[in-house]
Amino acid sequence: MVVIWLEYYYNLIGKEGSGLNRTEFIYILRRCLTNQLSPEEVNEHVAYYEEYIDMQIKKGISEEEVLGRLGDPRLLAKSILSANGVNGSSDVTKAQTESSAGNAKVVRIPMWLVAIVAILLLGIVLVCIMAVTVFALKIAIPVLLILLLVRIIVRTIKKR
Repeated sequence: MVVIWLEYYYNLIGKEGSGLNRTEFIYILRRCLTNQLSPEEVNEHVAYYEEYIDMQIKKGISEEEVLGRLGDPRLLAKSILSANGVNGSSDVTKAQTESSAGNAKVVRIPMWLVAIVAILLLGIVLVCIMAVTVFALKIAIPVLLILLLVRIIVRTIKKR
């Protein structure tokens, strides 16, 4: 259950490495390497990346930036498996399929559609502002004219 939740969460954020913390990153990496390499090899690779992350953090680089530079842990696992002469794409793909097997559905909205919706919303806001302004002016102009007339009358009376 935790595996599916972590990978579901990872799919929701959608960016390579972004939003994952170290524990989640290492967990996904380990899961993708398991059953493809011996337990010793898996531990060796995981230990290497844990040490690498520690070393970069000690240099003053944030955990988020380090993980962002490393990228997608599943792609990293695929590269490790490829370098070890193992065709690990099936298990990596299986992990990706399992993560999207639940209710996870990634919806990608085209940028042009977002732009059109933003322009329409801006137009609606401007029309509302103009309507309020016109309404306010219908009230404000007579009030201002009355105030001006009262002032003129008061000055006229004071001069006499």
